[in-house]
Amino acid sequence: MQVPILSVPLNSLHSSKRRLSKPWPVCSIVPDAHLRVSCSSQREEAHQIRRSGNYQPSLWDFNYIQSLNTPYKEEWHLNRQAELIVQVKILLKENMEFVQQLELIDDLKYLGLSYFFHDEIMEILCFIHRCFQDKEVDGSDLYLTALGFRLLRQHGFNVSQEVFDCFKNEKGSDFKASLGRDTKGMLQLYEASFLLREGEDTLELARQFATENLQKTLDENGEEIDKNLSLWIQHSLEIPLHWRTPNLEAKWMIDAYSRRPDFNPTILELAKLDFNIVQATQIEELKDISRWWNNSCLSEKLPFVRDRLVESYFWAIGLFETHQHCYERKTAAKIMTLITSLDDVYDIYGTLDELELFTLTLQSLPLRSGAPTVIAQVHTSKDKLYKYNHIIRLLGMLVRLPDDLGTLAFEMKRGDVAKSIQCYMKERNASMEEAEEHVRFLIREAWKEMNTAGAGGGCSVRDDLVETAANFGRAAQFMYLDGDGNHSELHQRIASLLFQPCASTIYTHYVSKNTCA
Repeated sequence: MQVPILSVPLNSLHSSKRRLSKPWPVCSIVPDAHLRVSCSSQREEAHQIRRSGNYQPSLWDFNYIQSLNTPYKEEWHLNRQAELIVQVKILLKENMEFVQQLELIDDLKYLGLSYFFHDEIMEILCFIHRCFQDKEVDGSDLYLTALGFRLLRQHGFNVSQEVFDCFKNEKGSDFKASLGRDTKGMLQLYEASFLLREGEDTLELARQFATENLQKTLDENGEEIDKNLSLWIQHSLEIPLHWRTPNLEAKWMIDAYSRRPDFNPTILELAKLDFNIVQATQIEELKDISRWWNNSCLSEKLPFVRDRLVESYFWAIGLFETHQHCYERKTAAKIMTLITSLDDVYDIYGTLDELELFTLTLQSLPLRSGAPTVIAQVHTSKDKLYKYNHIIRLLGMLVRLPDDLGTLAFEMKRGDVAKSIQCYMKERNASMEEAEEHVRFLIREAWKEMNTAGAGGGCSVRDDLVETAANFGRAAQFMYLDGDGNHSELHQRIASLLFQPCASTIYTHYVSKNTCA
């Protein structure tokens, strides 16, 4: 993406003694009439006090990134991976109960392994879908029904919300109170409810019912239930599975699976090995875009902007599966890095007069918003972008609103412009708590529309643009969960995903044997 940020280097504009000795050299990119306006205010701008975001340098500089190395692209690692894939394919062919098949598919999906077994998984789900339609599945088992409903919808099958009608009370006004004692069933009902589409009141009722019961279980019986189940409930109440992207949480998922007493050693070994092989690919991609960023010299020419290349690449991982889409990931990371710089020009450094001129230049670009710009560069067909204008609008909401929730306190302290929460407080004379809850409601409504737009019939393949847009929203939920996207918890997650390989006693034995050989 070509962005005419400035026409000449800015080294002279960023002296520590005097930040702005002359106005920005915008003369070559704006009309003469606007140039006269800019020149007339030179004296005032010469004494303008620049704001600072007090951004810290990147935790991972160029030299560190270029020094990264991993052995997990060696052939014998790939050979072992191929052996384990064959073993899991054999496992998928075994005769199992419906619930065991669904649990296996769910494990493979959230361990990031399902792309190895797409055909086998779709064959199983097609069979289970027919059984759902023919009512051969035990309709009295809430856990089985909710798990099956979620996995079938996630894979593009049409399943009606009516499968949950049998769990309602006689009046049909709510779910049976006795279901609250089925903690595993409640958790699956909660997760399934987030795949609701427009007009599906039963699933909205399910979300409210399950949320209340799960929170009550933690508050009243937290010490009595299984520890792993308790941790998973907390994880889900924080962000439901449908709003999460396994690509960004692979390490958490692997750790959670390894703590389960029923884990399968073959699947665990494959998950850890695949994580390390994927990490090796990610390191090479990160090295490549790090060289691009270093060669651009923008962090030196614009010292007031954030150097968030690694964070941008981490976000890009959430948009595209790692076993493919290398170009798309690297392109998205580059665009997001540039957009971050642009954001700091607007939010931190620029004066009003400068930004008016800058905006005139940027208005010639096709999109003004960060998320759509990424989508536009990755999905280059303009006709497709116009066709999916509604999806682009939803995407903007799914990125903007979590951003507002996560960054409000920080940006209020810094003196930024009003966000959605403050606007709602002023318009409705509402408290901050009421405004934040309204924004959460808007996020749920946007996801409902996104689910509706992405719904497919039968075994159809999902639209790539819709899926990328949904993944962008998922990544935003994750990035802004604990703050402004630049905090210690996020940095720990990034380091865990990109720089720390998985270790396994099973795999360590295999490594030692091959190393000695």
